[in-house]
Amino acid sequence: MSHHRLSMIALWSRLLAIVLALAAFTSWAGTPAIERLLPEDRAVINQGHAVEVIIEFDQTEAASLAAERQQRAGLRYDDALSLAERAQSYRRQKDQLLAALAAEPLTVQNNYDYLPMLTVRLRSPVTLKALLRQPGIKAVHSNVKLHYMLAQSLPLIQQPETAAQGGTGTGATVAVLDTGVDYTRAAFGSCTVPGGSCRVIHAQDFAPDDGAQDDDGHGTNVAGIVLGVAPSARIAALDVFRNDGFAYSSDIIEAINWVIANRDIYNIVAINLSLGGNRYDVPCPSDVFATPIANARAAGILTTIASGNEGDKNAIDSPACVPAAISVGAVYDAGQGDISWSNCTDRNTQADQVTCFSNSADFLTLLAPGALITAAGATMGGTSQATPHVAGAIAVLRAAYPSESLDAIIARFSNNGVLVTDTNGVIKPRIDLLSAYTANRAAYALMVNKAGTGGGTVSSTPVGIDCGSQCRAGFAAGTAVNLIAAPNPGSTFTGWGGACSGASACTVIMDAAYSVTGIFSAANNLSLGEALDNTALDWRTTGAAGWQTVQLNNRDAARSGAISDNQVSELQTSITGPGTLTFQWRVSSEPGYDYLEFQIDGVLQFRISGASERQTRTVTIGAGTHEVRWVYRKDSAISVGEDAGWVDAVIFVPTQSSLPNLTVTQVGSPANGTPGGMIEVSATVANQGDTTAGSFSLAFLLSDDPVITFSDTTTGWGCSFDSLAGGATKTCSGEISIPATLESGVYYLGAYADLNGEVTESDETNNGQAADKSIVIASSVSSLIVTRVGSGAGKVSSNPAGIDCGSQCNMNFATGTVIILTAIPSLGSTFAGWGGDCTGTRKRCRTTLDVARNVTATFNATTGLEAFLPNGILPRD
Repeated sequence: MSHHRLSMIALWSRLLAIVLALAAFTSWAGTPAIERLLPEDRAVINQGHAVEVIIEFDQTEAASLAAERQQRAGLRYDDALSLAERAQSYRRQKDQLLAALAAEPLTVQNNYDYLPMLTVRLRSPVTLKALLRQPGIKAVHSNVKLHYMLAQSLPLIQQPETAAQGGTGTGATVAVLDTGVDYTRAAFGSCTVPGGSCRVIHAQDFAPDDGAQDDDGHGTNVAGIVLGVAPSARIAALDVFRNDGFAYSSDIIEAINWVIANRDIYNIVAINLSLGGNRYDVPCPSDVFATPIANARAAGILTTIASGNEGDKNAIDSPACVPAAISVGAVYDAGQGDISWSNCTDRNTQADQVTCFSNSADFLTLLAPGALITAAGATMGGTSQATPHVAGAIAVLRAAYPSESLDAIIARFSNNGVLVTDTNGVIKPRIDLLSAYTANRAAYALMVNKAGTGGGTVSSTPVGIDCGSQCRAGFAAGTAVNLIAAPNPGSTFTGWGGACSGASACTVIMDAAYSVTGIFSAANNLSLGEALDNTALDWRTTGAAGWQTVQLNNRDAARSGAISDNQVSELQTSITGPGTLTFQWRVSSEPGYDYLEFQIDGVLQFRISGASERQTRTVTIGAGTHEVRWVYRKDSAISVGEDAGWVDAVIFVPTQSSLPNLTVTQVGSPANGTPGGMIEVSATVANQGDTTAGSFSLAFLLSDDPVITFSDTTTGWGCSFDSLAGGATKTCSGEISIPATLESGVYYLGAYADLNGEVTESDETNNGQAADKSIVIASSVSSLIVTRVGSGAGKVSSNPAGIDCGSQCNMNFATGTVIILTAIPSLGSTFAGWGGDCTGTRKRCRTTLDVARNVTATFNATTGLEAFLPNGILPRD
């Protein structure tokens, strides 16, 4: 970038002042970077060990660029030149950061060209502190673990209860023969390569290599379902689909052969085939897949195969029809109202209703949840989604019972499933993982009693006790049963008796029959303010259940309300700063999943999970009024410990600043300008301190990135102020000239208060800010128009981003830009092909915008997936 004089006399002194100010400059927008690290990550860093963190850059300017181009060009849709430059903007931000931290022990793990993010590995609290001070950094996040979002299907088959008893598939591997697996997703460990700690232990293309981990998403969803059922298992991701969208017999057989050859290396216990072809109304022992699947079974590997989606109630697909296969049909995992598929409609759907599209026959093996299933970031429906539920269940049982025969494993499902009747009268078992897992194991009774002057409920994980109403339940031998006491409003839980003691978590190992008593006492009539030792603040409680006053270690405190899965209980108040807030808190929850959080203005500051003792936290509250909130948040399954959070001893001490604090609160910029032309600009500066600021200047700068620095292009114009009282604001507005030599592109107009460093401030890091909207210096553009046709539905997206058709079907890009379009069919539709300036039937096409282009995408209604072809060419189910 070239640097132009702000004034002939004052330039160098002002540049020196900027250099000095940048030493403490933390954010281009005047907002300090937020540390969103888990306590355990912070502890690891403090010990000098390496941790992966995700750096998020501020992209306010980039996000508003599209709207600016619309206004500038007078189009219904944005000119997309900025989209091509967005990657350049992010790259400049990242390069600037890495250059600034070149001396720090920081290693880049992942770089995302079209996202304002980096994953890095760091090992020093000094490096973390330096990172948080860098300009343009919005937040630093932990690389957190996430739950698989199978909210309905897993409870239906009692997977959470099975996992609580240790049934997670540890050491077992399932081979998923599909479109591949995108193992960079969080569901698989956000891996860069398979193996090691990655949930995908091996990945290989058996069809011709398409250069993509998963160019469709089908295999990723299927593998995610397997791991949802068997969270400690591993995946062998074997891509058997070619670029024409089909899997060929030769490729599938080659993959099965690889599975057999590598059985011992990876402990492969199951193969999942969510694909199919020609239908058979009797078993098909002569099918091309009969021998490979039989040989796999002879090698100790069971194969689960989708029955098909044509809605045939007297036949199932190949290879599900082969005698050695475990064929799987689909049921709904919950009531979802009326659902229309392309070949049939289900009315008043409910859990364990066989879907109308699911092929069926009297030789079908099992049923499992298949509509609608969300896993690894995608929601799909079909027998393809039912099948991996069974493959994952096999991994759980093989890990638990390695010496049992395969016939005995299958019998566990067949003999202990929930019997479901299809519309053709065929009755088949829907898998019940817990019943299969605990079959033939001794069981013991657990009795729960309640005592004391108060009231409440006691529940258990695994489920069984809900006392309340159900105070006696049987559990398999060896099960660890966690009891959770939840006092009613006006009561407190004071402790356990019988097989448990104390007032914290109660865990009973069921090696015999046991009795436990939960003691509840009538609570005092303290207000939340009294319990929290602060009646000066206005306390409020919201969420699924409100916070209550309780006794904690012989002291008054507030405890979160009794909530269920996917619910929150919130305690909140308003505080006017500046000042210091101190409080004590503790939690007893499922470690790593259920959290007690502390937020300021809706932004997470820190959180705790697991079993903690009382801790004291201190946080600085900035000037102005802020909403502070304590939130106890549960995930989608499992309760551990007392399942609650506590807060006590809340103290706020106001502080007064004796210095002014200048900050730019608003910058106005037009959408576009011309090199050498004039533009109208404005900026508002505020003194957020308590004392008056003396004379200072405010300058306007142009930058090609959202970080306003001394090396950016000066406009030669600004305002001078004699003084600014504490709490007051002033506005500067006028015309500035765009340098005639400025190259075409996207720029950021920024204002900087006290550019010369004339005022001593309480905070020198918040003087600069860029406009909410960027300014574009236009160059040649070409338009891209996408039209959708056909009897089905779907959308088309683009890379670089811009087309999202859907809604955004017309976009301007820089002339010469190479655009990759991706067709995404909706459920019940298939992508039939491209027309216009794209051709072919692959879901991705490439076009160069050297002129205006028009592209047509055709989506046709199907049976939910492609029609099956003969001669060994198999589409996905």
